[in-house]
Amino acid sequence: MPKIILHSQFFESQKHVLNYIRYLAKQGDLFSGLQDIPLSDALKMMQKYYNTVCWRHVYSLKEEDVKRLEIDRDYMKALIESQKNEIAKALHISPENLILYASYHNVAHHPHLHFVMRSKTTSEGFVVKKKGEKLEDAFKFSREKIKSSLANQIFREDLLHIKVKKADTKQSLNEQTKLFLNTHFISKEIFEHLFQLEQDLSVIQGKKFYGYLPANIKQQVDEILKLIVETDSDINTLFKQYRTTQRNLIDTYADNEETIAEKLSAWESSFFHPKKGQDTSRHNIIVRYALNFSSRENYKEIQRYKKEMYRHKTRQAAARSMLYHIGQSLQEDTRRLSGVQYYSPLSKPKHMVKKIQKEIIVDQVKSIEVGGKL
Repeated sequence: MPKIILHSQFFESQKHVLNYIRYLAKQGDLFSGLQDIPLSDALKMMQKYYNTVCWRHVYSLKEEDVKRLEIDRDYMKALIESQKNEIAKALHISPENLILYASYHNVAHHPHLHFVMRSKTTSEGFVVKKKGEKLEDAFKFSREKIKSSLANQIFREDLLHIKVKKADTKQSLNEQTKLFLNTHFISKEIFEHLFQLEQDLSVIQGKKFYGYLPANIKQQVDEILKLIVETDSDINTLFKQYRTTQRNLIDTYADNEETIAEKLSAWESSFFHPKKGQDTSRHNIIVRYALNFSSRENYKEIQRYKKEMYRHKTRQAAARSMLYHIGQSLQEDTRRLSGVQYYSPLSKPKHMVKKIQKEIIVDQVKSIEVGGKL
């Protein structure tokens, strides 16, 4: 499997930037895309925009991949030229403001590409750190966007069969999901979820597509998809194959097992809980099916389910009522045994309860008078 490694960091001072540019020029001639750049011109440009953030990257390849793909300096010049916009975008730099100088070193056992980049304006050339996110994770996100854009270009032919297989597996997953839902041999748990989803979809306004649904209904759809994958052996097998193709793609640019595990976890999360712009094809299949769930084919089963739910709720209500009255009876017995007179409000009408309470008070007053303790 092809593999690349990318190391990235920003310079802490302008002095480091200039020294690094000189070092690169000693290792090999500088270039920016297809154009060769004299060292003096590169130094002047870097000095002119000294107050912007400057980044450096080292892009390493396997020696066998370099030989197999016949990668050389001209190849790298063409690669940088074709991917300049994507590289700039990863660090929020406008293509027209991008300053980039590179040098390719094809040393034994360690062929690699150095490139430094900065923007002409101080408002660009940064990474976005989300709330609660570590700074290193923000760096990693931008670094992997650069790595992915270069890897996809270098290994496009190697990755083509993986991408084709992934697309075919995705199509099979969608077709198998449709087949599963239309067999009418779904489990009771999935049946209940689909029935509830239909009820909830019937009361909302607007487009009935996954991307437009409220968060709580999206969660129902996600749960149904997860149950389908866990329930049906054919779909589960296809899901594992789909996951394997994604792993193969990640392998081209991931550095270690921890990174691979993180990427796969993120991919699996997007499979079941897609965000805006991600694949929702299977989720929309479920939504469309749920919209017509009470069709003639399901009518008898749904009526049976409604009766079963009614009996279940009736039994629950009866049980609650019985337990309540048992509790009231136990309270009355306890108070009777302890010598405390007590009348349950449930056993008498309200006007009778007030009358009984008044008679009890009068009796207590009389007993006190007779005893002479008033």
